[in-house]
Amino acid sequence: MWAKLDDEIVDNLKTLRVWSQDPAAFGLDCRAIAWSARQLTDGFVPREIVATWIPEEAERERLVGILIEAGRWDEQDGYVIHDFLEFNFSRAEVEAERAAKSKGGTKGGKRSGEVRRRHARERREREAEGAA
Repeated sequence: MWAKLDDEIVDNLKTLRVWSQDPAAFGLDCRAIAWSARQLTDGFVPREIVATWIPEEAERERLVGILIEAGRWDEQDGYVIHDFLEFNFSRAEVEAERAAKSKGGTKGGKRSGEVRRRHARERREREAEGAA
């Protein structure tokens, strides 16, 4: 899975506010985007996860506070990355795409097996004709 960062993120006013206060907060934001995309959380990051990334509570609260104050994150029983779904696929979209690919792969695999079996049967028939 891929996380998407808008190529204008570095010029975004919210991001500029974050960066000017502490570039580490921008790094935390990017890490959260990547984690959320991989875990299919639609932009939600539990407090416990952020705590594993930044174990020192005062530093964690400071960096998270920068992101909330700048409007990059919202606090809702954890943290929600603002506008995550405007730039990244939702869980539902990813699961639908995976299901479609799986179905297509199964269909293609069955067709491939049929072709291999037919070729093997034809080869055996040719060999049997040659032996006769």
